[in-house]
Amino acid sequence: GAVALAGLLASATDSVGANRGAVVLWDGERGRLALVASVGFAAEEAAAFESAVASNVDHPVARTAHGQTVSLGVESTGADGAAIVSATWPLRITTDGLEEPLGALSVSRPAPWTVREPEAAILAAFADLIAITVDRARLIAAVLERTDWHERMAHTDALTGLANARTLSRVLELEVARASRQGTDLSVALFDVDGLAGTNAQGGPAAGDDILREVAAILAESVRLVDTVARWGGDEFLVVAP
Repeated sequence: GAVALAGLLASATDSVGANRGAVVLWDGERGRLALVASVGFAAEEAAAFESAVASNVDHPVARTAHGQTVSLGVESTGADGAAIVSATWPLRITTDGLEEPLGALSVSRPAPWTVREPEAAILAAFADLIAITVDRARLIAAVLERTDWHERMAHTDALTGLANARTLSRVLELEVARASRQGTDLSVALFDVDGLAGTNAQGGPAAGDDILREVAAILAESVRLVDTVARWGGDEFLVVAP
């Protein structure tokens, strides 16, 4: 996704004869616009550009990203004092008839520069391609995250985060085979939490769950990396230690 985005930005910048380009996207976690790709910026210039866009709603790129309006032929002064002209196009996708703003594509070059219709059409086309690329990358990331979550849930106990009985059975099978093959010792400890039923009766299931989570946390901190600790079921825990 990042490679494709950088390639599209470079092509968009070259296609209109610009020497600098940037893609800014809305970062929900930080609650601000973030620079995700750039062309022609030195590292310190890129950082300054991102800070200016994120902190100033009147910045031309910020206005385009927030208002989703096209901004062409905006003249400003660069870091070296020279006049530059920028063209900024909104990035958005349409899902089920609803438009979702993503950010903005901005390119710039030294003045003078009048952005004519052919160049505007090129920027619009690249903005669409970049928006689609960003959307696809996010969809792929979401699928991978869900897959990872399902994978973890299949191998861990939802309450304690320890290995579940299914995973423990497989680990135990492998460790018994290894110990038999190598002639080494294997320790297996099975134990339960005393009085948990009474705690549940007095304080409710939530109180018992808190105890199980606390026991699990202590166990996880106490075993070695080569050991496996699992919730075997109910109030029972099992440790496999090669």
